[in-house]
Amino acid sequence: MRSTRGWNKSFVTTAEMRNTYLPLKITAAIRKILSARFEHLKVTSLYLGERIYAIGLSFITYSIFARSYGPTLLGSYSYALTVMQFAVPFLAVGSEGVVIREIVRRSRPIGEVMGSACLVLSGVGLAVTLIPLAFIAITQRHDTTLLTVASLIALSFIPSGILVAEQALKAELRAIPVVAVRMATATASASAKLFVALHQYPIEFFAAITAAEAFVLSGLLLYAYRREGYSIRAWRLNFDYAKFLLSQSAPIMLSSVVVMLFFRANHVLLFYASGAETVGQYALAFQAMQLFLVFPEVFFRAAYPRLVSLHTKDPARFISIINACYFWFSCLGYAIVIFNFLFAPSLFGFFFGPRFGLASKLIVILSVANLFDYFGAIRAQFININNATNYHLVNAGVGFVVLLLFDALFVPAHGAIGASWSLAIAFFVSSILTSFIFVGMRSTGWVQLKALIFIPSFGRRLGRRAPLG
Repeated sequence: MRSTRGWNKSFVTTAEMRNTYLPLKITAAIRKILSARFEHLKVTSLYLGERIYAIGLSFITYSIFARSYGPTLLGSYSYALTVMQFAVPFLAVGSEGVVIREIVRRSRPIGEVMGSACLVLSGVGLAVTLIPLAFIAITQRHDTTLLTVASLIALSFIPSGILVAEQALKAELRAIPVVAVRMATATASASAKLFVALHQYPIEFFAAITAAEAFVLSGLLLYAYRREGYSIRAWRLNFDYAKFLLSQSAPIMLSSVVVMLFFRANHVLLFYASGAETVGQYALAFQAMQLFLVFPEVFFRAAYPRLVSLHTKDPARFISIINACYFWFSCLGYAIVIFNFLFAPSLFGFFFGPRFGLASKLIVILSVANLFDYFGAIRAQFININNATNYHLVNAGVGFVVLLLFDALFVPAHGAIGASWSLAIAFFVSSILTSFIFVGMRSTGWVQLKALIFIPSFGRRLGRRAPLG
């Protein structure tokens, strides 16, 4: 009879090995998951730290500016800045979601994406910059200060195409060079502006510093891009692909202009209806509101590349994360409204002085608009990833019409208070109610409305994919 001793020994050894390796495999899988989540947490933390730092510097600079120059000069500067910033959506910021999406999906060689995107953004940006500059030159031709400020701000838009280097680094979750460059330039710029404000030099110096900052930032980003192993010489132009990028980016750019009208049109309207001092009050509250807009910006700056990947590999997980974002950002938005209602009067009095009492009331109303804007920011990720960027233009257009209608009703009687409420209503319509226009987005609208009354929809379908794109 054949001995089974060797076979039994082999069998026992195999079983022991399985019992030994199974915990190791589980441990390795857990480590892999935790490592991936830690990486995204690290990237989010870096971006959040950079944005809080930059906004904090801007807040301090704005506070000193307001105290040194008063509401009238602040209003004049804000007017010139507001008009010129209508060109910003046609610069690098207008195509960021599209460019990052294309890099993550690896649909084209990265050099081809970079070269084509740089050409599109440089050409479109420079052409569009002339429009607001011409508007100020015509309407304020006798105000040399405004014209000089506007011209210097336009100069800062020239290197915008080079900012695609930053988008490539973001797509690869290489946050450290982006954060380092932006913090360095923000520090230098804020220091120079504080020096100008404390010595009460002409406000044209502020715009000159902004222009210089743009060129320094672009140069440092290119340097960081090369240090991370990328080659600028690999950038190639493909006209057909450039047309595709433009077709995808154009609706986002145009809708961003309309969104800027949400925020900025009231500056212009109040300038003519109530004067520069009222604009200064509204502008200060609006500037404070930027502190709260940082949260979705930072979160999706880190999460967007991952969401693009999940949309292809695990659609159910993608939907679940989007739904969770609606609920948690709704909680955050309400917390900000309550905080400003309780503490804005004392905080504004401490930082800006007694002359900005109206601004402390406006920030409470603008916090309501901020809550609705959070919903729009989340929905924008879903739309961009599904290649349905044309939806942005419809959503923004409807909201802008609503803004104009309520401005006509509220601003003549209530001034800046009425303008703030008009903005809040317009954002509610644009960010939430317009979800019911498209069949594929109607379930999104229900998820948004439920989140608005603290009913989560985790794991449920966000919308049909078929009508999108």
